[in-house]
Amino acid sequence: MVRAFSRLLKIFGAFLTAGFLSLILYATLSRYLFNRPINYSDELAALLFVTCAFIGILCSAMDNDHIEINIVTLKMKLGWRSIFKRLSAVICTLFFSFFAYQSYIFAELSHQIGALTEGAALPISYWMYVMPVASAMGAITYAYRIFFVPPFAPTTDENYDRSTEN
Repeated sequence: MVRAFSRLLKIFGAFLTAGFLSLILYATLSRYLFNRPINYSDELAALLFVTCAFIGILCSAMDNDHIEINIVTLKMKLGWRSIFKRLSAVICTLFFSFFAYQSYIFAELSHQIGALTEGAALPISYWMYVMPVASAMGAITYAYRIFFVPPFAPTTDENYDRSTEN
């Protein structure tokens, strides 16, 4: 189920990225070819970019596909690796939980004051709810990993050696 939801988020993120790139292309052509700049394009592009970033963070957490510095853990025995994976999941759960709480407070405040973007007066509070939702889902994902540790990477780096590819 986690993989299916991650795939759905990736498809949604792909559409957002396509929209983001289309908006940038349209705004650039409008500004430089037709001399009619769009006043909201920069702010909307920034909001779409941040949304894509949070979707990407959540997808990498769900797929266990994040950047991992494993120079020490690869030299450990399997039991110790499992303990450190669980410790890492606890730390990530706490971080995402704290960030979800703080970003919810921030989003709620911006909603209460009716925050708008500076130039085009786009309502920003609705976009800000992406942060606590994605962070809470990340916390749930890592809380799951406390009890169910994902499979480990190979114990050697030979599978990661890209120097022979030419």
